[in-house]
Amino acid sequence: MRTYKVVSEDGMNTVTYFLTFLNELNPDANIAPEVEVEFSDTSLISGTIMLKATASDDGLPPPAALTYMWEVTTGTAEDVTIENANALETNATFNVTGNYVLTLSVSDGSLTTQVTVTVSVATAVGEVLKPAMRIYPNPATEKLTLELVNMTGRSSMLSIYDITGSMVYSRELTAEITEIDINDFEA
Repeated sequence: MRTYKVVSEDGMNTVTYFLTFLNELNPDANIAPEVEVEFSDTSLISGTIMLKATASDDGLPPPAALTYMWEVTTGTAEDVTIENANALETNATFNVTGNYVLTLSVSDGSLTTQVTVTVSVATAVGEVLKPAMRIYPNPATEKLTLELVNMTGRSSMLSIYDITGSMVYSRELTAEITEIDINDFEA
Protein backbone atom coordinates (compact mmCIF):
# COMPACT_ATOMS: atom_id res chain seq x y z
CA MET A 1 0.00 0.00 0.00
CA ARG A 2 1.35 3.45 -0.96
CA THR A 3 -0.01 6.88 -0.09
CA TYR A 4 0.42 9.91 -2.36
CA LYS A 5 -0.43 13.59 -2.10
CA VAL A 6 -2.10 14.94 -5.28
CA VAL A 7 -2.05 18.70 -5.84
CA SER A 8 -3.85 20.55 -8.64
CA GLU A 9 -3.33 24.29 -9.15
CA ASP A 10 -4.73 26.67 -11.75
CA GLY A 11 -3.20 29.93 -10.54
CA MET A 12 -6.22 30.88 -8.42
CA ASN A 13 -7.10 27.62 -6.68
CA THR A 14 -5.26 24.72 -5.15
CA VAL A 15 -6.92 21.41 -4.36
CA THR A 16 -4.99 18.70 -2.51
CA TYR A 17 -5.98 15.07 -2.02
CA PHE A 18 -4.24 12.19 -0.27
CA LEU A 19 -4.67 8.89 -2.14
CA THR A 20 -3.89 5.30 -1.25
CA PHE A 21 -2.80 2.90 -3.99
CA LEU A 22 -3.03 -0.84 -3.39
CA ASN A 23 -1.05 -3.41 -5.38
CA GLU A 24 -3.57 -6.12 -4.50
CA LEU A 25 -7.10 -5.57 -3.32
CA ASN A 26 -7.91 -7.18 0.01
CA PRO A 27 -11.70 -7.22 0.47
CA ASP A 28 -11.30 -7.38 4.26
CA ALA A 29 -8.99 -4.37 4.49
CA ASN A 30 -10.30 -1.04 5.73
CA ILE A 31 -10.03 1.66 3.06
CA ALA A 32 -9.84 5.35 3.93
CA PRO A 33 -12.96 7.44 3.26
CA GLU A 34 -13.35 9.01 -0.20
CA VAL A 35 -13.95 12.77 -0.15
CA GLU A 36 -14.85 15.34 -2.81
CA VAL A 37 -15.00 19.08 -2.11
CA GLU A 38 -16.58 21.88 -4.13
CA PHE A 39 -15.92 25.49 -3.21
CA SER A 40 -16.07 29.07 -4.48
CA ASP A 41 -12.63 30.31 -5.40
CA THR A 42 -13.02 33.98 -4.41
CA SER A 43 -15.08 35.94 -1.94
CA LEU A 44 -15.67 39.54 -1.03
CA ILE A 45 -13.90 40.93 2.01
CA SER A 46 -16.11 40.00 4.96
CA GLY A 47 -17.75 37.57 2.53
CA THR A 48 -19.15 34.12 3.09
CA ILE A 49 -18.68 31.07 0.91
CA MET A 50 -20.31 27.66 1.14
CA LEU A 51 -18.01 24.71 1.65
CA LYS A 52 -19.65 21.58 0.30
CA ALA A 53 -18.20 18.10 0.46
CA THR A 54 -19.37 14.55 -0.06
CA ALA A 55 -17.83 11.52 1.63
CA SER A 56 -18.24 7.78 1.29
CA ASP A 57 -16.65 4.84 3.03
CA ASP A 58 -16.40 1.06 2.89
CA GLY A 59 -18.20 0.63 6.24
CA LEU A 60 -15.08 -0.53 8.08
CA PRO A 61 -14.41 -0.53 10.93
CA PRO A 62 -17.82 -0.99 12.54
CA PRO A 63 -20.05 0.90 13.37
CA ALA A 64 -19.42 2.53 9.94
CA ALA A 65 -19.69 6.13 11.14
CA LEU A 66 -17.73 9.02 9.64
CA THR A 67 -16.61 12.16 11.48
CA TYR A 68 -15.78 15.47 9.80
CA MET A 69 -13.61 18.44 10.78
CA TRP A 70 -12.98 21.67 8.84
CA GLU A 71 -10.07 23.82 10.03
CA VAL A 72 -7.97 26.74 8.85
CA THR A 73 -4.47 25.40 8.18
CA THR A 74 -2.94 28.45 6.45
CA GLY A 75 -3.95 32.02 7.19
CA THR A 76 -5.07 33.53 10.45
CA ALA A 77 -7.78 31.33 11.97
CA GLU A 78 -9.19 34.32 13.89
CA ASP A 79 -10.03 35.95 10.52
CA VAL A 80 -12.20 33.00 9.46
CA THR A 81 -15.44 31.78 11.01
CA ILE A 82 -16.49 28.25 10.09
CA GLU A 83 -20.18 27.97 10.93
CA ASN A 84 -20.22 24.22 11.70
CA ALA A 85 -16.74 22.71 11.57
CA ASN A 86 -18.16 19.19 12.06
CA ALA A 87 -20.42 19.16 8.98
CA LEU A 88 -19.77 18.25 5.35
CA GLU A 89 -21.68 21.33 4.21
CA THR A 90 -21.06 24.59 6.03
CA ASN A 91 -20.38 28.28 5.54
CA ALA A 92 -17.02 29.97 6.02
CA THR A 93 -16.88 33.74 6.57
CA PHE A 94 -13.66 35.63 5.82
CA ASN A 95 -13.09 39.00 7.49
CA VAL A 96 -9.74 39.91 5.90
CA THR A 97 -8.42 39.63 2.34
CA GLY A 98 -5.71 37.08 1.64
CA ASN A 99 -5.15 33.44 0.84
CA TYR A 100 -6.42 30.79 3.20
CA VAL A 101 -6.04 27.02 3.17
CA LEU A 102 -8.91 25.09 4.71
CA THR A 103 -8.53 21.39 5.47
CA LEU A 104 -11.40 18.91 5.72
CA SER A 105 -10.49 15.74 7.64
CA VAL A 106 -12.87 12.79 7.28
CA SER A 107 -12.27 9.80 9.55
CA ASP A 108 -13.85 6.37 9.78
CA GLY A 109 -12.39 5.92 13.27
CA SER A 110 -9.29 4.17 11.96
CA LEU A 111 -8.22 5.93 8.75
CA THR A 112 -8.46 9.62 7.86
CA THR A 113 -8.61 11.36 4.49
CA GLN A 114 -7.65 15.02 4.32
CA VAL A 115 -8.60 17.37 1.50
CA THR A 116 -7.34 20.95 1.37
CA VAL A 117 -8.74 23.88 -0.57
CA THR A 118 -7.19 27.29 -1.09
CA VAL A 119 -9.56 30.24 -0.88
CA SER A 120 -8.43 33.62 -2.21
CA VAL A 121 -10.39 36.43 -0.60
CA ALA A 122 -10.45 39.59 -2.72
CA THR A 123 -12.14 42.97 -2.55
CA ALA A 124 -13.54 42.98 -6.09
CA VAL A 125 -16.65 41.17 -7.27
CA GLY A 126 -15.82 38.50 -9.82
CA GLU A 127 -17.50 35.60 -11.47
CA VAL A 128 -18.08 32.83 -8.95
CA LEU A 129 -16.67 29.56 -10.24
CA LYS A 130 -16.78 26.28 -8.44
CA PRO A 131 -13.76 24.38 -9.69
CA ALA A 132 -13.27 20.90 -8.34
CA MET A 133 -11.17 17.84 -8.92
CA ARG A 134 -12.42 14.27 -8.92
CA ILE A 135 -9.93 11.44 -8.55
CA TYR A 136 -11.00 7.84 -8.96
CA PRO A 137 -10.77 5.04 -8.15
CA ASN A 138 -9.37 5.47 -4.66
CA PRO A 139 -7.64 3.20 -3.87
CA ALA A 140 -6.19 2.61 -7.35
CA THR A 141 -4.30 -0.47 -8.51
CA GLU A 142 -3.12 0.38 -12.05
CA LYS A 143 -4.63 3.57 -13.42
CA LEU A 144 -5.90 6.75 -11.83
CA THR A 145 -8.46 9.02 -13.49
CA LEU A 146 -8.34 12.73 -12.72
CA GLU A 147 -11.32 14.88 -13.74
CA LEU A 148 -11.18 18.69 -13.63
CA VAL A 149 -14.68 20.05 -13.07
CA ASN A 150 -15.73 23.58 -14.13
CA MET A 151 -12.26 24.36 -15.46
CA THR A 152 -12.94 24.33 -19.21
CA GLY A 153 -10.37 26.40 -21.05
CA ARG A 154 -8.07 26.63 -18.02
CA SER A 155 -4.91 24.69 -17.40
CA SER A 156 -3.95 23.20 -14.08
CA MET A 157 -0.59 22.03 -12.75
CA LEU A 158 -0.82 18.55 -11.24
CA SER A 159 1.84 17.33 -8.80
CA ILE A 160 1.81 13.99 -7.01
CA TYR A 161 4.03 13.45 -3.96
CA ASP A 162 4.79 10.25 -2.10
CA ILE A 163 4.32 10.04 1.66
CA THR A 164 7.89 11.33 2.25
CA GLY A 165 7.16 14.52 0.29
CA SER A 166 9.15 13.56 -2.83
CA MET A 167 7.50 14.52 -6.11
CA VAL A 168 6.82 11.38 -8.18
CA TYR A 169 4.76 12.97 -10.97
CA SER A 170 4.24 16.44 -12.37
CA ARG A 171 2.33 17.56 -15.45
CA GLU A 172 0.32 20.48 -16.78
CA LEU A 173 -3.26 19.40 -17.40
CA THR A 174 -5.34 20.96 -20.15
CA ALA A 175 -7.86 18.16 -20.69
CA GLU A 176 -10.89 17.81 -18.46
CA ILE A 177 -10.24 14.08 -17.95
CA THR A 178 -6.74 12.63 -17.63
CA GLU A 179 -5.75 9.02 -17.03
CA ILE A 180 -2.47 8.36 -15.18
CA ASP A 181 -0.65 5.00 -15.11
CA ILE A 182 0.46 4.59 -11.49
CA ASN A 183 2.58 1.53 -12.28
CA ASP A 184 5.35 3.97 -13.27
CA PHE A 185 5.55 5.35 -9.72
CA GLU A 186 8.38 3.97 -7.64
CA ALA A 187 7.31 1.83 -4.69
